[in-house]
Amino acid sequence: MSAWVCADAHFNFIVNFANTALPKWNKLPGGQSLSDPQGLAELLFKANVRSVNYRYAHHEPQPEEGFVWKPAGGQMPATLENLVKFLKALDCLEYQSCERNDWEESEAFKIIRELRGMAINSLPGYDSAPWGIDA
Repeated sequence: MSAWVCADAHFNFIVNFANTALPKWNKLPGGQSLSDPQGLAELLFKANVRSVNYRYAHHEPQPEEGFVWKPAGGQMPATLENLVKFLKALDCLEYQSCERNDWEESEAFKIIRELRGMAINSLPGYDSAPWGIDA
């Protein structure tokens, strides 16, 4: 299989990191919020399952129900290592979720894009880097 459903730990990492380490912009596309981690994780999970089920329509479909978010045991600091891991986890999830023709119009696509932007803005040195480069 070239597309697969990410592990529960993958979704939990994404949502837990976003909740503990990213700025609390709180409003995400589609009315989702970092203050509803179960809803956010479930939305991303379902998008991934739908993509795999679409890609492999000739196989037994994976169930979309039953995902349960598990909170992290504490803060996940926005270190460079964790930010890179988070960005890579988003890239993986996007790749595994993009099989449907309507992917770029989906809430999951827009949320992943927003979370990616939040992480990039949190990179060390981002705020002090020049906005425009003249020479």
